[in-house]
Amino acid sequence: MKQRLEKLPTVLITRILLLAAAYFVGGKLGLSIPYVSSSITLFWPSSGIALAALLVWRLSCWPGIFLGALAINLTIGDLTLPVAMAIAFGNTVGPIVGALLLKQTVGFQNSFVRGCDVTAFLLIGPGSMFLTASMGVFALYAGGNLSTDLASQAWLGWWLGDTVGVLVFTPLLLFCTTHQMTSIFQLSRTKLEFVLVMGS
Repeated sequence: MKQRLEKLPTVLITRILLLAAAYFVGGKLGLSIPYVSSSITLFWPSSGIALAALLVWRLSCWPGIFLGALAINLTIGDLTLPVAMAIAFGNTVGPIVGALLLKQTVGFQNSFVRGCDVTAFLLIGPGSMFLTASMGVFALYAGGNLSTDLASQAWLGWWLGDTVGVLVFTPLLLFCTTHQMTSIFQLSRTKLEFVLVMGS
């Protein structure tokens, strides 16, 4: 028992650093196709990575999201530290709320075996991204990085980018972590339904 307690901080720190690195890489990939400004893209894999990590590793790894998001925002170049931190905060809150709602409303199971898990994910995943989009766009506007006439377009682009990241990457990562790699391609009826629903 004592050995397990000593090991825990090391495991947690490793997870936080891995999540931060994965978030950063996903963010760099997404920002390679900017939409409204250098901060907004229609493809943001990091949101999906963040939500999947919270569902698999639990909420204790949330600092990895904040660190990864902050690092991304600071490398963009045109954001001040307060704006970058505000955006990173929003990027962290959205996935946390999504993971909490999924676990508390339907007792979400990462395997997507139950129909209610798929339905809840399709509603709560994109819904929680309203927070990231709203907080991010407000931070850009308050920091003078976004004009009023572009705010609604920026919000929609931000939300769509986060939603695409969640709908594509979260199920993929959860599927890979809950099923043995050798059985991924042996599609049972349940797995085939899952692939069809997520693909559509």
